[in-house]
Amino acid sequence: MGLTDQLKKGAGGVLRGGAGAADIATGTVKSVAGGVLGKSGLKRQGAEEQRKGEAKDELAAQQAKVAEEEERAEQLAAEERDRAAKKAQEEFARAERAIERKQETVKAEKEKVASKTQAVSALEDATDPDKLVAANTRAQLDEKAKQLGVTGRGRMSKQDLAEAIVAKR
Repeated sequence: MGLTDQLKKGAGGVLRGGAGAADIATGTVKSVAGGVLGKSGLKRQGAEEQRKGEAKDELAAQQAKVAEEEERAEQLAAEERDRAAKKAQEEFARAERAIERKQETVKAEKEKVASKTQAVSALEDATDPDKLVAANTRAQLDEKAKQLGVTGRGRMSKQDLAEAIVAKR
């Protein structure tokens, strides 16, 4: 390789401006100078500096590639976290809707229980003469007995009317 070719090759490394540009430039100069002056040690030193500069360029390229891969990995991780968070929010909303439906069912069942409790209480009141006496006036009991067809109501006490009503039901 001639002097001009060696200088062009070295200049290419410098023009690329890589991390090893200075080593490539000095190595090229030393290598050319060693060849021109016939000093093999200087030429060898120049070649080593060129290799060192090229190794630095390769290292810088690998570091850039690693940084790019790290950035892509972080971006992917962020996307996955966002996707997982969205899925979790959707699942939470679905669970909330299920809970609301269950609460509505429980509320409806409680209302049925309350209604049934009132019906049972009314039946108990209607079948217990003492409760009828406590809850009604004599005139009210007389009217209920009349509706049920109880005879001899005029001679009956309030308690007797209540017992007659219970017996007729």
